[in-house]
Amino acid sequence: MGDTGAKADTILVNWAEIDYLATTTAEQDQLKFGTKGQGQYQLTVTGFSRPEVLVLDVTEPRRVVPLLGAAVQAEGVGGYQVQYADNNFNADLDKAYYAFSLTENNLLKPAEISLDLPTTRLKSPCHQADYFIIHHGSFEVTAFQQLIAARGLQVMAVQVSDIYDEFNHGLIDPQAIKDFLTYAYENYGGTREYVVLVGDANQDTLNELGHGINYVPTHTFHTPLAGETASDNWFVSISGDDRLPDMFLGRIPVRTQAELDAVVNKVASYPQSPRGDWQRNALFVTDNEKAFDDASDKLIEAHFADYNPQRVYLRQYTGDRDTIQATAKQDIIDHINAGAILTNYTGHGSVSNWAGEFIFDSRDVALLDNPDNLTFVLALNCFNGQFSYFKNFYGSDDSLAEAFLKADGKGAIAMWAPTTLGYTYQHEKLAEELFKRLLQEKETELGPLTTGVKIDAVNYIGINNVEKFTLFGDPNTRLLLE
Repeated sequence: MGDTGAKADTILVNWAEIDYLATTTAEQDQLKFGTKGQGQYQLTVTGFSRPEVLVLDVTEPRRVVPLLGAAVQAEGVGGYQVQYADNNFNADLDKAYYAFSLTENNLLKPAEISLDLPTTRLKSPCHQADYFIIHHGSFEVTAFQQLIAARGLQVMAVQVSDIYDEFNHGLIDPQAIKDFLTYAYENYGGTREYVVLVGDANQDTLNELGHGINYVPTHTFHTPLAGETASDNWFVSISGDDRLPDMFLGRIPVRTQAELDAVVNKVASYPQSPRGDWQRNALFVTDNEKAFDDASDKLIEAHFADYNPQRVYLRQYTGDRDTIQATAKQDIIDHINAGAILTNYTGHGSVSNWAGEFIFDSRDVALLDNPDNLTFVLALNCFNGQFSYFKNFYGSDDSLAEAFLKADGKGAIAMWAPTTLGYTYQHEKLAEELFKRLLQEKETELGPLTTGVKIDAVNYIGINNVEKFTLFGDPNTRLLLE
């Protein structure tokens, strides 16, 4: 290439191709192989540990054919090989095969066989419901159901497995959840306004990476900035051809009963929180760019004249990186512990953190101590709500939204956060609409508040922001403005 004169040369690889001679030798008593083109083939596969060998023609996956004429012969000491003659006179068809021995490891077995006793028949117009709790069967939701019912709402708790049984022949698919909600929306009595999904989701649906069970799956859609991302909003986009929500939706992304109990206890105790000056405090945190400070100041000036805004602006801190990080982090913790009706972050972020300096992340939620003044968190950044991410991220299995919500006796009563990338100017419009509704129109109920923002601001924030912003918490909870 020669000297380009640049301080550093960068070579990017577009693609690489490797040709090698493959042998038809089984690995761990199985082998997938194929033949190309027209002709007669004498197939020999070696390396099996036992004589019970089966060869399948899997050229057409929906029409698998066992090769009954395959002959098994001893090979060496304790080994076996299989031979088969195949005539392929179709020049346009390449053949694919799968050979395996019937060992314990190669035979698929169900993890569990249990008797399915549906709790209710879901495809019936006789049901009445205002509030749906859709949950995984491993969670006991009676206490949560009773809590919501005590507010005067008709509550219907539905196991997600029952939804799969009636709406998708028992197969796990988020489409079944949407189909159930569509049926209920169109046929049930009651207001049919609220939905909460109880259980974490995992985009690694088969859990091949071992991150966890896909308790209540989410829907994924393609975004131009970050590709596939989670969108619970899709479940409640029911009426008409638009992608706007028609029901008030929240998610409680728990993995254990203890986590669920902690969230339910916070939802139950929040309305009884001691009233005080903390209800007039609002915390605003920004990343170290002037545009973020300006956006935050604009929101404060427009909507918080009657409140006590507290600022933690990263650009105002001095010192080395470690000093800035530690000082800003402690200020955030102190302000939340002192009490803030809401906490707003504007800036860069990722799944578990605020700012590249990590001025606050999922692990820091454990340092909070605010049982009597839980905050409501609004994240005007990227990825803080990516609850279905399938691997540990900077030492935490939880996104920041999950950590804030699930913290036992501390943290947030709820959080509204995006599952993917976004732009500050769109987030600013979203926040303007939210604060107008919350502080001027006194719409304190989280479900109607966040849903109304999506509908009214869609022309400014774009439909992708409607899809990606997720409410973590109970959509029927009301913020304690007074």
